[in-house]
Amino acid sequence: MSDLLLDELPTRWHGHEIIPDFRPMVWLVNTYVRGQTGDDPIGFAVSALWRFYKDPHCFLNDPQKIIDAYGYMIEFYKAGEKAAESAAAES
Repeated sequence: MSDLLLDELPTRWHGHEIIPDFRPMVWLVNTYVRGQTGDDPIGFAVSALWRFYKDPHCFLNDPQKIIDAYGYMIEFYKAGEKAAESAAAES
């Protein structure tokens, strides 16, 4: 696995084009930490997918695909989080 903090960021994740910018991840964390995810978890996931994927339309017709795509996005976030923890442990 690549180090998302030091290596060039991928433009595809699980076969789909993504926006490898830090801002969708900051939005995700801030929204979650502030408790602003709302009462509709699928609606929140869809909002997140629109920020992370270049074209999330392929996921939006099926609730299971939305959940899977959201899981992939969280996996992307956690890879960066693990890299940050690793770098902190080394210094």
